[in-house]
Amino acid sequence: MVRLIDEADEGTAPRLLFTLEHGVHDGRKGRSGTYNVASQRLEFVEVECDGEFKHAGTAPYLDYRGASQAELEVLRPEIEATWLKQNWQDLANRFAIESIAPRHLEEVRKHRLPQVTKVEGEVKARLMKEIRFWDARAEELRVREKAGKKTKLPAQVAEERANRLGDRLKARMSQLHAERTLFSQPPVLKGGALVIPRGLLRNLTGEAPNLALVTDADRELTERLAMEAVIAAERALGRVTQDRSAERGLGYDIEAKEPREGHLYFVEVKGRLAGSDSVTLSRNEILCALNAPERFRLAIVIVDNGVAQQPAYVTDFDFGQPGFGQTNATYNLKQLLDHGGPPR
Repeated sequence: MVRLIDEADEGTAPRLLFTLEHGVHDGRKGRSGTYNVASQRLEFVEVECDGEFKHAGTAPYLDYRGASQAELEVLRPEIEATWLKQNWQDLANRFAIESIAPRHLEEVRKHRLPQVTKVEGEVKARLMKEIRFWDARAEELRVREKAGKKTKLPAQVAEERANRLGDRLKARMSQLHAERTLFSQPPVLKGGALVIPRGLLRNLTGEAPNLALVTDADRELTERLAMEAVIAAERALGRVTQDRSAERGLGYDIEAKEPREGHLYFVEVKGRLAGSDSVTLSRNEILCALNAPERFRLAIVIVDNGVAQQPAYVTDFDFGQPGFGQTNATYNLKQLLDHGGPPR
């Protein structure tokens, strides 16, 4: 099993990371006789020794690095721990079947069904209009033929066109019905890894703790106050917020949506105690900023004596391209604040 180090986690509880592939198919069949893939993606779940599985986000492994040989020697007791000897593969599959697969299916339905309904209405309206035209045209031509008048087009031809359009409508409605019929495939386990938090590795190696991260007893309070301040700022801008901070690997903490225009913003929140001089972003956070620069917001909140200041929003900042194997990058706090501004 692969052993990974989570540099951003100052906790002491190791966990297992599983990668599963899950697909959603619809009722259409290809030439090979297999059902059409409507959506297929990799899913990630993590579990600690307590057996509680959690969704691990989109690509959490990007924020982890491989353990060195020296670290593996230190970690040997953790690698050989009794709790790891359970049949975690079956448990991970069961969790995926009960939790991840239904959610994926529901997401596809939510996106697919309105589209199919819209197409169905447009196709039916267009083809029925043509069918009615050719039906009326065929009747008109039959009347003229019975009266002995010459016609440029035989009534039978017009009737055949109407019938072909009717068959085409029937076939298209059948195809759309198949597109509407969605079903989940069983998840397939693709791999697993043991994830060691940086805090546990520090304890085992006797390394001095990072004072900026772990010695302040108010760290959790600082993070909570920062989240509350940013959510309040987003709501003051009229946006609907969703807290996604518990999900690993997303690259942001808050989704903020403008109800009128439907624009979605991704806000990464960093709470810092007064006197701090740096901010560290994970690889996923940097990639989120690179992939959606116009939608990404780095919200920095300075907390002084238990009071959160107004968030500073950093946008259009060049965070750089993370190098191969790089799991995080640290930036000068003053430089970020100078580039930042009020919530927007």
